[in-house]
Amino acid sequence: MQLRHGGATHTLAAYGRDRLHREISRSQGVLSQETRYDAAGRVTQRTVLDARRELVFERRYRWDRTDQIVQQIHTDTTPATPGEKYSQYLWGYDAAGQVTKAVEPQKEERFFWDPAGNRTEEHRNPVWHNLLLRLDGLKLDYDGFGRLIQRRDKSGLIQHFAYDDEQRVKEIRFEGNSEFRKVEYRYDPLGRRTHKVLWRYNDPQPETIRFDWQGLQLAGEQSDREPDHYVQYVYTEGSYEPLARVDSIFDDCEIYWYHTELNGLPERVTDADGQTVWRGQFSTWGETERELSVPQWQVPQNLRFQGQYLDRESGLHYNLFRYYDPVAGRYTQMDPIGLAGGINTYSYVGDPLTGIDPLGLMNCGIKYGELDSLGRPTGVQARLNASHVNTGTHANPNIQPPGFITGAGSNRARGHLLGRQLGGSGDDVRNLVTIQQRPANTPVMSGIEGRIRKALEQGEIIDLNITPIYHGPSRIPAGITIKAEGSGGFFEHVTVLNPPGM
Repeated sequence: MQLRHGGATHTLAAYGRDRLHREISRSQGVLSQETRYDAAGRVTQRTVLDARRELVFERRYRWDRTDQIVQQIHTDTTPATPGEKYSQYLWGYDAAGQVTKAVEPQKEERFFWDPAGNRTEEHRNPVWHNLLLRLDGLKLDYDGFGRLIQRRDKSGLIQHFAYDDEQRVKEIRFEGNSEFRKVEYRYDPLGRRTHKVLWRYNDPQPETIRFDWQGLQLAGEQSDREPDHYVQYVYTEGSYEPLARVDSIFDDCEIYWYHTELNGLPERVTDADGQTVWRGQFSTWGETERELSVPQWQVPQNLRFQGQYLDRESGLHYNLFRYYDPVAGRYTQMDPIGLAGGINTYSYVGDPLTGIDPLGLMNCGIKYGELDSLGRPTGVQARLNASHVNTGTHANPNIQPPGFITGAGSNRARGHLLGRQLGGSGDDVRNLVTIQQRPANTPVMSGIEGRIRKALEQGEIIDLNITPIYHGPSRIPAGITIKAEGSGGFFEHVTVLNPPGM
């Protein structure tokens, strides 16, 4: 991946891939990142090396049988705190997949949940109407529309919220804040935040920060206090995970590279020489606990979970269509799609270590079922939004799904269970089956996927279940059942016969 700036071409990343087309290496300036996977395709190790192939830092991951991270081991040759060269993190979960315990080198946290998925304090009653009022020193109040109107943090600072006619936060007024009096936010017709206006006590003129967008991704920002300084954000292809940051002053630019956790949360940023210019330490739910950065960085590093931007004046994260509270681990207002957002319309994700919600709509993601005892794919469950469209990959020619044969006249294809145009991987053996090319794969399956894609592009959130049906020990499915339910009324429930008439 390359960037052209000021007449020069800069390499942002060069990738190495394995036979399944998975990323196994990535250049980041003079540093390189190497990734290893287990048999289920889960990341088990990420190692960052310098130009001499010497270790800079490493993360090792251990997963349980339900695809949840239970252990992470850090090795860091340049730790932020002496004595932290080696460290271990542990997590526990309940039967619903929600994090209940986090053990870190200096602390241990426990999380409690009510039946609707609200975090609560120990032994407290369920949260009435999902309106959380108290948690870990926070005190929250809401208006009649279920929107947060007052937030008092553990230090006693108070924030008052006001909303526009589209239910978006337009202003926050502060009590007890020594720097800010208030902040105003402005949005474009698509709901993307375009301006932040900060009013300080010691300055009669506000600072205005402009935000630029590429689709639904934050592309850059610029402050009127530094009109010649522009910050551009570049993301990993098909993802909201930040790859690089480009700081420009006229034709000159400096490139910095993000090093992220598996959920896309940046843990450090390095420059072209491999030196760390920023690093952060966070709670399980993304609250900033500690930051270190070089003094010359004029624009702070504000990217957090995928799709989130830290507003330092409030401590909240702007998450496109809503604001996220990293202390409470939930949104400040209900899901704008209403009850289609689920039983708890304030929830973020049950497992923030692997779950993401880049649009602030609901926990969206893809989960492939494990292969059965005969090595056959068992299905896919997914919750999709517009960000998934066209992010999948073509069927890897090195993968041989059960029962697959080649040759003229075979009319067999490596068929995606979850289609490429919907974000389905062609590099994961759990997503590929042998299917009749015509007409089962094309035009029948592709036609169904096209209708789902259109609904996604029109803004619907779609819950999707795809199940292959096998007759006895047959390695090839006799049919594939697809059930799709959208937040705006889209519905599809069909079984594609393989081949038709079986």
